Parts: sequence; structure tokens; C-alpha cells
Amino acid sequence: MEGAGHAYDWGVSGPPIVNETKLHIIAVMGELARPVTAAGLHTLWGGRKPLSVFDYHLCTLVKAGVAEVVLGPELRFRLTDEVRAQPVKRLSGSGAVSADEQKCIES
Repeated sequence: MEGAGHAYDWGVSGPPIVNETKLHIIAVMGELARPVTAAGLHTLWGGRKPLSVFDYHLCTLVKAGVAEVVLGPELRFRLTDEVRAQPVKRLSGSGAVSADEQKCIES
């Protein structure tokens, strides 16, 4: 699936841009149900991954049509309407975030 604007079929195996970190970012964005920043994701991960990793993944998710940029005082991203309509996979026990971070996400 090349090019922006193509809908991603979630029922088939992922395109080459999909990896574990991106899937966890999508899951967190779905659970938060509000725009996020790369810095906010970096904080949720407890600084275990460099900030540049989140910048990169958010940009590639935008290019893939999975996320979109939200205008505001800082660069924020949200899932597209099509992706938000998909069921959200819960993160509990996934290893993406700690139990304490999961509580923060759910509050």
C-alpha cells in the first residue's frame, strides 16, 4: 500500500512501516482519545525511548494516513476518524507501559 490517502485494511498483515512501537503508540492514542505530543508519549514511556523515536513514528503515522496533525500551541497528533472507529486493543500486560503508566492513561 503506497501513497497517502489509501485506507489501511486492519484485517491483513501490516505494511512495512508497522512495528511494535507504532502499534503501542496507536493503542495509547486510542485509549487517551485526545491529541498527543511526541513529548507526552516520551513521558508516558518513562523516557525509556529517545524523544526522536516518537517524532519519527508520529510523522510516519501521518504519512500513512493513520494519524493527523492537530493545530494548537504545540505540534499534536490524533488518530484519523477511520482509525478511531476501530476497536482499541487494551495495553494492560503488553509491556508497552508500566502498571503505573497504565493507571495514568486510564485516569
